[in-house]
Amino acid sequence: MAFRETCVMEERIAMFREYDSGAFSVTELSARYGISRETFYVWRSRRASGEALWFEDRSHATRICRLRTEASVVERIVALRRRFLHFGPKKMRARLLVESPDVVWPAASTIGDILKREGLVTSVRRRRRAIEQGRAVTDPLAVNSEWSVDFKGWFRTRDGQRVDPLTMTDNASRYLLGVEITPPTHAGVQPAYERLFKEFGLPEALRSDISCLWGGSVWLGRRGWSFAAVGMAAQAGHRASLRSPRLASGQWTA
Repeated sequence: MAFRETCVMEERIAMFREYDSGAFSVTELSARYGISRETFYVWRSRRASGEALWFEDRSHATRICRLRTEASVVERIVALRRRFLHFGPKKMRARLLVESPDVVWPAASTIGDILKREGLVTSVRRRRRAIEQGRAVTDPLAVNSEWSVDFKGWFRTRDGQRVDPLTMTDNASRYLLGVEITPPTHAGVQPAYERLFKEFGLPEALRSDISCLWGGSVWLGRRGWSFAAVGMAAQAGHRASLRSPRLASGQWTA
């Protein structure tokens, strides 16, 4: 047998049906239906009033809104909107103040609500802009064709000091070439470049943001490397590149 479904209104009718039987007291019925004695007497007076739908909840909306805009003001706002279809709430309020400065006109936000309520405003569905996922300018085809250099993966030591390790990866193989804790300065970045170039060879290009290259860009530029700013902040953090001049010979001099 399926469970019987019930609602609040049916529970009220059933409660007073049991009350009319005389088998239960007010205290017993209040405890049985989980209400207070005061609530019981309120609904008993509602039923005794002779109202046909006494068991239904009444509206809780206010009967009188003292701050409601007067009907005459609403009519003038609607009429002005129909005269000037391209006027918005701010322009409409400015025009109304010029025409009738002695009238207390509502705020522009209230005028907008009135226009929307009267159906004089068409809602425009705003489409969310696509989020740029970021991609490299060119895909690396071979090992050592392109490296990525960045200060990322920061952490704090026990004394609360922030540490930004310098990481270098090969974009073709996704191999982590090196991780060093060094300051983002010329003196800190240059030894890391020298060690990795001697150990892994000279890459075709280095990609990084400006913060990682500014310390070594001058030093690398003196040895013939060309610098090119990509200018796309969404390219996975690779916003600048340095092109190697010694790919054919493979020579490197610190």
